[in-house]
Amino acid sequence: MSISSTMLITGIQAKYEDIFQLKTHCIKKRFFLTGEKTLTQVDSLQVSTTNNLTDEAERIRTTDDIAESREIFGRNEIIVKVPSIIEIFYKEVFNFFYVFQLFSVILWSIDEYVAYAMSILILTIISVVILIYNIKKNRTRLSKMVQKNNADSVTRLIDGKQVKASAGDLIPGEKISLKNGDVIPADLVLLRGEVVVDEAMLTGESVPVVKLPLPSTQTYFTPDSFKNSMISSGTTVLQTRGVPEAVVFRTGFSTTRGNLVRSILYPKPVKVKFESDAFWFVIGMFIVALFGFAYTVVTHYYGCIPGGEIVVKGLDLITISVPPALPLAMAIGSIHAQRRLTKSKIFTLAPNRINLGGGINICLFDKTGTLTQDGLSYAGVVPKASKNGEILTIYAVLKTLLGLCHTLTVIKDKLTGDPLEVALFEATGWTLPTDSSSQNLVVKDSKSGEEWIHIKTFPFTSETARQTVLAKNQRSGEIKIVVKGAPETIKALCDETSLPENFDEILKNLTSQGLRIIAYAQKDGTEEDAEKNRFVVEDKIKFEGFAILRNDLKEETPGVLKNLQKAGIRTLMVTGDNLNTAVAVAKKYVTKSNAFTVAMTGSDLEKLESDFPHLVESIFSKTSIFARVSPNQKADIVARYEDMDQIASFCGDGANDVAALKRASVGISLSELEASVAAPFTSQVADIRCVEELIKEGRCSLVTTVGMFNYLYIDLFMLEPLALTFGLTAAYHKISKRIPDSRLLTARTMTSTAMHILLVAIAQMV
Repeated sequence: MSISSTMLITGIQAKYEDIFQLKTHCIKKRFFLTGEKTLTQVDSLQVSTTNNLTDEAERIRTTDDIAESREIFGRNEIIVKVPSIIEIFYKEVFNFFYVFQLFSVILWSIDEYVAYAMSILILTIISVVILIYNIKKNRTRLSKMVQKNNADSVTRLIDGKQVKASAGDLIPGEKISLKNGDVIPADLVLLRGEVVVDEAMLTGESVPVVKLPLPSTQTYFTPDSFKNSMISSGTTVLQTRGVPEAVVFRTGFSTTRGNLVRSILYPKPVKVKFESDAFWFVIGMFIVALFGFAYTVVTHYYGCIPGGEIVVKGLDLITISVPPALPLAMAIGSIHAQRRLTKSKIFTLAPNRINLGGGINICLFDKTGTLTQDGLSYAGVVPKASKNGEILTIYAVLKTLLGLCHTLTVIKDKLTGDPLEVALFEATGWTLPTDSSSQNLVVKDSKSGEEWIHIKTFPFTSETARQTVLAKNQRSGEIKIVVKGAPETIKALCDETSLPENFDEILKNLTSQGLRIIAYAQKDGTEEDAEKNRFVVEDKIKFEGFAILRNDLKEETPGVLKNLQKAGIRTLMVTGDNLNTAVAVAKKYVTKSNAFTVAMTGSDLEKLESDFPHLVESIFSKTSIFARVSPNQKADIVARYEDMDQIASFCGDGANDVAALKRASVGISLSELEASVAAPFTSQVADIRCVEELIKEGRCSLVTTVGMFNYLYIDLFMLEPLALTFGLTAAYHKISKRIPDSRLLTARTMTSTAMHILLVAIAQMV
């Protein structure tokens, strides 16, 4: 984001040697690795294992070390500059079109078309003012949102001492301490203690997230493999446990937040057929005008008309070839659509994507919290002893496991965390202490008075699909290893002798009812297990049963989906949940049809892409449910449909949806925030009506913009009021089955233009 240098570097770990400067440029910094003979980008702390990371945090840095690191990584800043009106004017107005318009106004004034020229000048000024206002407003809004989540100061830990410092001076590898209320200054890796953070600004998800310290055992380190220990820049600390210490991993625009902000400032190119058609439309009219210019010059020359008048009259034809209301016509539809969307509590930082919404022909939805209710309701448990899968209200053994295996906390006297864990824990009647000074989480059985302390937690991730907790009974000293997660995952870990023979039958019966199923297993443990590898700790656990939750559809979901289906728009569910559960939920809203559909899991998708790549496109065209998919697979699915020339929207509400929201042409995040860097569109209305509304307004804007071109050559005094008021027409209350034309070069448009030219030519010849 700032001027930087390309340098010759010899190291590939934490140490880099500045040999000599090659050149200066204004792109991301690259370094030449002499051993590898390649250029690489260095944007984070270079470590390969968890122990390397810990050692780097404890290393004492000299003044030279700090200066060298600052030269490599730059300052820890994310600044979105708001351009001045003069800068916007210079950048946006000094282009070919507006220069051509100014030339035209001068020419028309010379030709004594003063009133006409002044009208066009006023129309152009209105267009410029609207353009500058919208650019200034959107950039100011983004700047304020980013600035709000910038940290001012931090507490460095140097040789065990706390030192106040500017957040902008941080470099990767430094260790800092955290406290309640802190705004995280950079991407960090948590080394000690626990923190609860609010990630709403990054993900749009309002549920606080618990971050756990990096495991003490040595293992290969990547940010993706330890997401639960990574704390992102811009998030806010809501609560701490123990004395949290973290090491800086990435700074500035290299952070997760920095990359999201960069994607808004410099979005991926979007192919808009309408804009390319508009260009070729004007080029075509310009070519036609050149023929008219030649004809005028020849006829006037032989008519003995003065040369100066011939030039003026000939240039008149050239100047009217570019419609004077073109800038306003291109913008007016989306301007009015954005205003109406804002009234509907749908906000955007990318108004240029509103027209894309009009061309959406496939909508992908996350399930939990998007199609279904945000919270889950506890339905009971099915212990392993159950022969027919009967659901019980509670069962002693499972009650203890439900009370132990979670990462919940209490903030302002309210149980906080994953809605699934909240529902399960509340069903036990157990309590959590409000004292956050303890290094470890303590839970209490309200009935017996027994207290259990968490001595180790292996967090849930999309990749592992499970969570493991080592808990110790403070009265008896007993240690339990409790594992919960996806039934298929838990089954693979369990001692086969502990599994009931009808495991699969019970699971299928429960999931076919649309229920959310969590499997639980346990075994006895020891203090030494806390230092062991996760896979060793979880080996040969004993299955205990299932916890059952209900996650009903939101009231608005069936109606919106049926409206979309009636309009010929495909609707797909993309979820991390069980396949049978996803199918059961889909049956509640699907429109009856004789056509068959495909439902597949993430593992099915991997096999399809690796073994049968030639069938992917045809199978995708029939698929309506993707289940047990990871966040990255969600984004890949969206990308696949876009590669099939579909205009895809994705609607989701959580951290697992961010990649898909950014990849879709039209990403819509359900969030309480007015704006989030998680997606181009943010809806404060927490249901999928926002998708229907966005499509309607997108179509309205698209029809308005395309329709304007049909009237651009009508007399000016009819055109001006039309240009200013055309976009005021509200969107139709339903989505029609026919998608409006998103192209100008269609038979209908070109026939209209050709007929107009033909009629004028005939009139001139007669």
